[in-house]
Amino acid sequence: MNEQLRLIIELQSIDTNIISIRKNIEIIPLKIANDQKELKSAQQSYESALKDLQALEKKKKEKERNIEELDIKMTKLKGKVSEIKTNKEYQAYLKEIDNMTKDISRAEDDVLSIMESIDEFKKVVELKKNRMKEEEKELEDIKNKLELEKTKCDENLQLLLQKRKELVGSIKKDIYEQYINLLKTHNGQAVVEVKDEICYGCNLHIPPQQYVQIKNNKEIFACPQCHRILYYKKQEELIAPAS
Repeated sequence: MNEQLRLIIELQSIDTNIISIRKNIEIIPLKIANDQKELKSAQQSYESALKDLQALEKKKKEKERNIEELDIKMTKLKGKVSEIKTNKEYQAYLKEIDNMTKDISRAEDDVLSIMESIDEFKKVVELKKNRMKEEEKELEDIKNKLELEKTKCDENLQLLLQKRKELVGSIKKDIYEQYINLLKTHNGQAVVEVKDEICYGCNLHIPPQQYVQIKNNKEIFACPQCHRILYYKKQEELIAPAS
């Protein structure tokens, strides 16, 4: 195989890995942000349930204060029984006592109902709190895992960049410039395989005579349509992926 072609093929393999690693590094913050959404949702759900519980507890206290006030009024009202002079006043007195007794009874029923709701809401709040804690732990685990992944990616990237630097030094300037221009034009794919007379970059059918020349890998050929550098992958010339 042409030595410059071999180097360019190897360089493409390294650059493909570099591009892939950089993409992996770039999406790490996005992964964390996505999991933070789950935690935020759990936090909001917990806080909403907690507010509902607090509102119920506040309502219960208000009802209890109302009962206390009614009890005080009832006590004062009962203390006025000696002041009653006529039967009409006594009937009015009994009616007022009856109404106030009913008010107290309704208020006490309300308190019991609210207490039942509070018990149910406490269970809901506890469930949502536990869910929030689970999300917090899960996010922490994910962050630790992704941090290790990023460290490994950074290490591999540095090794590849060093290997790339050493490799570029052996490639002719004009060929390297051609490669770089193609890399920019074709989203990181400057060198592609040709197989069964087809360019694997743009699917152009390569003329038979040119295909025979490309299969020899003795010269550097470009695709007539996409201009990518072409090579034929012979079994004995397979290149191990860069790492």
